[in-house]
Amino acid sequence: MGIHTRAAAVVRGWQKFAQSAPITSWGNLHIDARSNGTLSIHVLGISTTGNAAAAAAQLESFVGAKASTRSITVKTHMEAVRYLGGGTTSPRTGFQAGSDVLKGPMDAATITALLGAVKAAARAKTPASAIIDPLGGQAAKQPSGGSSWAWRSALGVIQWYSSAQGRTAQTFITNGHRAVRKYSAGGYVNYVENGRSVSTYYGASLARLRTVKKKYDPANFFRTLYTLV
Repeated sequence: MGIHTRAAAVVRGWQKFAQSAPITSWGNLHIDARSNGTLSIHVLGISTTGNAAAAAAQLESFVGAKASTRSITVKTHMEAVRYLGGGTTSPRTGFQAGSDVLKGPMDAATITALLGAVKAAARAKTPASAIIDPLGGQAAKQPSGGSSWAWRSALGVIQWYSSAQGRTAQTFITNGHRAVRKYSAGGYVNYVENGRSVSTYYGASLARLRTVKKKYDPANFFRTLYTLV
């Protein structure tokens, strides 16, 4: 089995895990470009049951192969919050980012294209990552009265990251968008991209948000590059 085939198996297995794992388990998928032109793939996971090994084994069963390495630690709730949040003294770093909300599990061709986008960055020695955060759990629950979050049924959010600057980083992000276009429902508003339509961030909720803003902020006091008026 070639490296690309194994990488695709991990993505497929992670998609099954994201759909089937109990609410006590969570894991996001990291696909990183390496400077030697190859990919590094790993899952950062959490289990609230106290048995992380069982959660890791469940993911491996979906992938159909054991991980090359495992690292398991036990943390308190606050320790986990600090770790996942980058600590309390993380240095500032610059990067460009974009996003795609995945409507559902990607097919084989789309997975191949996604891996190809990161591999192309690796070959160009562009520092780049595609990080897929699963949705579900509380994010999938529709609160009474509705909400502005338009992607309750989505599988997850891809974050396209590059610490390169300018056109180099944008090429990677654009290639990423193109790779998963078939399964993209829109974007995540925390990763606003220059030139992207505001409607892609709010979907069917945009009309309601415009109505609410007009009522409570008629003078447009709160405004950004992407205004709702």
